[in-house]
Amino acid sequence: MYIQGCAFASAFASTAWRDSLEDERTMKRVIRNIGHLPINSTLKNVTLPYFAITKLEWTRETTKVLPPMLDNSSDVNPLNYYLGPGTFTIIPDAWGGAIRPSHYTGIISETRPIVGIFKDDLFGDKPSNIGCFHIGSPRHCMIFGHVSYVAGAAECRDCRVSSWITVQNDTDLTVVPSEETLYAISMMPLVGAMLTMQNISLPTQPFNNLDGYITALLIRSYAGSWIYNRQWGPASRISLLSAGVQIAIPTSRANISLWRVWLWLSLNLLFTVSGLLFLFMQMVSGQQLLGCPPLAVLLLDTTEVYHKRDRAFCNFSTLAKDDKDIGYLRFRPNSAQEGHRQVEIVEK
Repeated sequence: MYIQGCAFASAFASTAWRDSLEDERTMKRVIRNIGHLPINSTLKNVTLPYFAITKLEWTRETTKVLPPMLDNSSDVNPLNYYLGPGTFTIIPDAWGGAIRPSHYTGIISETRPIVGIFKDDLFGDKPSNIGCFHIGSPRHCMIFGHVSYVAGAAECRDCRVSSWITVQNDTDLTVVPSEETLYAISMMPLVGAMLTMQNISLPTQPFNNLDGYITALLIRSYAGSWIYNRQWGPASRISLLSAGVQIAIPTSRANISLWRVWLWLSLNLLFTVSGLLFLFMQMVSGQQLLGCPPLAVLLLDTTEVYHKRDRAFCNFSTLAKDDKDIGYLRFRPNSAQEGHRQVEIVEK
C-alpha cells in the first residue's frame, strides 16, 4: 500500500507540474472538483502544500558522511529502488516511516543529509566543492550534502486555476501547520525517485543547474505526497469544503509589437504626403489626368509625324537610334479628333 500511495503521489505531482517552469515560490495542488472551471478562474481561499529550501550545501567528504540508513535494504529505499542519474533523496530516520518528532506542531523545520546520483552529461561539470563517490560507471558518482528546509501548508488567497484540476499561488505564501506534513515528508524519497524515472514534471534544463533541479524535485515530491495524504492518506479526513469562485471569462488579448505600429504609421504618413503632393502637382499643371498612360499612347494621332519623316514610331516610350533627328514632339494646341490628341513635330 505504501508503494501504491507513492505512485499516486507522483501522479499528482506530474499532473500539477506537467510542462511547468514555475520558480520555487510556486506551489500547486490537484483538486478534482474544479475540473469544470475555466482556466484562470480564482478560488477565494485554498490550502496548498508548502515546502521551502533555506540552505543547500555540498561537501567534498564522501565516506565520512555516509549515513547508516544509506545501506538499508528496505524496499522503499529509493537508492535500492532506482539507482539512476538524477535520483536525489533526503535521508530520513527510517525509510517509509513517519516518526513524530518531539514538540511536533504540524510544521517541520530541520537540516538533513541529502545524497544523489550525479552524471556529468546530465548536470555539466561537477563543482569543485563537491566530492564524488564512484559507483560502477566512471561517469556516475554519488554526491553528498545537507539541506535545510521548512515544510507545512499555506493558505492561498485568490488562488488561480492554472491548468486542468490544478490551482496555484501567484503571490508569496506563509507556512502554517498541517496534519499531512509528517506523512508527506516520509513519502518524499520514493516519490522523488518515481518522478525521476518518469522525467515528466522536472525542470527541462538540469545542465549547469544542479541546485535548481534538486529544489524543483524536492518541492514536487513533497507537494505530490501532501496532496495524496490530504485525500487518501493516514491524515485524510472526510469533510465538505467550499470556497468562493470568480469565473474567468475567455477573452482575446492583443499582442502588440511597437515596431510594427511605427512601420504602419510611417507607411500611412508616406502615402498621405505623396497623395497630397500628387494632387498639388495636378492642380498647378493645367493638364488633365491620364488614368492609363499605355492606353493614352494608343489614342495619339501621329499622322503628321509619319508624313514628315516617312516613318512612324513603334513605341513612344522608347526612341530608336534613327529617331534622334526627328525633332521635338508636342501636343497640338486645341486639337481634338474624336477623343484623339494630335502630335506634331517642332523643328530643331
